[in-house]
Amino acid sequence: SLSLLPQAKMSGQNRDQFTVEVGRGFVERLHRTLLDEHFRVKGRTKFYETVEEMQTDLDAYLVTYNTKRPHQGRNMHGRTPATVFVVGLPKPEKLKEEKPKKAT
Repeated sequence: SLSLLPQAKMSGQNRDQFTVEVGRGFVERLHRTLLDEHFRVKGRTKFYETVEEMQTDLDAYLVTYNTKRPHQGRNMHGRTPATVFVVGLPKPEKLKEEKPKKAT
C-alpha cells in the first residue's frame, strides 16, 4: 500500500527511480542465489577453462532452479517457477460442439 512507501516525492523521476529500486530486488536475489547455490559450490570442485563450460553448468543449474527446486518467494508457496508459470497460463476454451441443424 502507499502508506508503506517512503515519504519522498513520488512524481516524475523520483517515482521512476523508486520503481527501478523495488524491481531490482528480484534480480539481486537471483544473483545472490546463483552465487550461493551454484557458482560458489561449483567453483570449489571444478576449474572452468572456457566460458562455454561455465555456461553449460549454469544452464543445467537453471533447469533445476526453475523446474525442481521449490521456491519460498512471494506467491510461490513452495512451488517451482515452472509450475507457477503453467498454472498462470490462460486455459484453452473448450471447443463448442456444433449442434446438428434441424431438417426443414
